[in-house]
Amino acid sequence: MEGFDPPCVESTNSRSHYRFADESALDTFGPLATEPAVRVTLPLGRSTEVPELQAPGVNVARIPGGALLAVVASSYGHFDGGILTAVDADGESRWVRCFADRVDGVFVAPAASAPTTALVGFAISQDDAVPVSGWRIVSLDDGAVVGELRDLFAAQGVDPTIPISVFPLVTSRESVVFGPPGETVVDPVRDHLVRLDLHTFKVEVLLFPTQSTGGDLFRQRFEFADSGDLVLLGDGLVAAANSVVSAYHGGRWTQAPSVLRRTRGTRVDFGNDGRGLVGFDALGQQVWRDDTVSDPRLEGFRMAASGPVTVIAGCFSSPAPDECMQRDLAGVDTDTGAILWQLPGMRQVAAVGDGFALISEAGAAAYGDGTQGPWMLIDTSTGELVDSTQQWLEPDTFRQECCGGGDFVWVGHDGGVVIAVNGEHVAVWYPQGEGLTAREVTIA
Repeated sequence: MEGFDPPCVESTNSRSHYRFADESALDTFGPLATEPAVRVTLPLGRSTEVPELQAPGVNVARIPGGALLAVVASSYGHFDGGILTAVDADGESRWVRCFADRVDGVFVAPAASAPTTALVGFAISQDDAVPVSGWRIVSLDDGAVVGELRDLFAAQGVDPTIPISVFPLVTSRESVVFGPPGETVVDPVRDHLVRLDLHTFKVEVLLFPTQSTGGDLFRQRFEFADSGDLVLLGDGLVAAANSVVSAYHGGRWTQAPSVLRRTRGTRVDFGNDGRGLVGFDALGQQVWRDDTVSDPRLEGFRMAASGPVTVIAGCFSSPAPDECMQRDLAGVDTDTGAILWQLPGMRQVAAVGDGFALISEAGAAAYGDGTQGPWMLIDTSTGELVDSTQQWLEPDTFRQECCGGGDFVWVGHDGGVVIAVNGEHVAVWYPQGEGLTAREVTIA
C-alpha cells in the first residue's frame, strides 16, 4: 500500500507551551552535550513506482522548546501526503498532524523571539502538472492550520492572485522573499518581489532593482547581507561575482557605493579558475590575495565564516587546482588573509559558527567510501580541539551526503542547536550544560 509505514496517526499532547531554557542562551554555536537530547525515528514510505520501503525526506526547524519536523516521501518514489510534528527537547511529542498534501517547506522566526506560528508550504497537484505551493500558517501549539498566505495578502491589501514562485527566492531567519514563478525574464512592470516578515507576518511588495531588468531570474542571486538589507549580487559577467550591485535600503533600491560597502565586511573566495585565495569587499574589490592556496575542487564543504575567521578546504601543494596533491583544512584571518592554522588531510565540516567548527578527524572524510568520522569540535581561532568531551567516535554521528542525498542525510544548526538527519533518524543536539537526558521518539 502506498504511503507511510507505519501510517501517520494524529495526536496532541496536553502541554502546548513547553519551555526548558532561555531560548536566547541557545542562540550561540559552541560545545555540545556528549549525546543528542532527542533521537527521532521516522516512518518509512513506499510508492506505486517504488514499492520497497524507503527513508523519508525531512525538513527541520528549531522552535521554542523543541523542533518542528516536516516529513515527506523520498524522491525515490513520490506520493502525496506529509507529516508535520513538533517534538520537545525532553523527548515528548507535542503534536502530530497528517496531511494529504506534501509538506515542502517550513519557516519559523528565531526561537528566542517566541514565535507561535510557522509558515508551511504544501505542494498541491493540479491536473498532473508541476506542483505549486499552497502556503499556510500553522500553530506551533497544536499544529492546527490557522490561516493561508493568500488570505493574509488580501487582509493587507495585497493582490491575493499575485503570482509567486513555488519556493522562496531567498530566506533569512527573519523573513522570506518570493519571486515570480517559472524561468522568468524579469519585467519590472509585470514582476515583483514579495517579502514576508516571519515575526509579524507583514507582507511587502517590492520592485526589482533596475539591474534585474531583462535578465533571467534563475541567473540572479539575492541574499540578505550582514546589515540585514536584501541585496542583489553580481553574476561575474556584468559585475564581479558575489559583489553587491544593489541594496534595498531605507525602502528603496540603491546603488550608492557608500551604502553597498556597509552591507558586509570582507569575504573570502578562490580566484578565477580556482587559482589563489582572495579577500574582497562588498563592491568586489580585492583586499588581499594568497597565491599559495587554490581550490581543491571537492564536493561538499568549501568554506564558511566563523566570526573573524574563515574556515576553508584548500589545496596547499600547487597553485593549479588540477595538480593538487595536498588538500587541507585551514583557518584564515578574513580581513588580512593570514593562515592561522592548518590541519592535514581531507575532512568533512558539519557546522561552523561563533568561533567553533564541527569537523571530521584526519584520514576519514571521503564521500567515496562512505566514511566520515570520527568527529571533533575545534576552536576556529587555533584549529585545536576544544576539550576531550568534544569528540565523537561513531563515524555516522554527523554524517552528510552530497549530490542529491541532501534530503536524507544532512547536518545543520540553528545557533547552538544542531540537527543531524541520517535516513529515518533525526538527532537533535543541544549545548553543553543544559542537563537534558537522551530520549528516543518514534513518529507514526
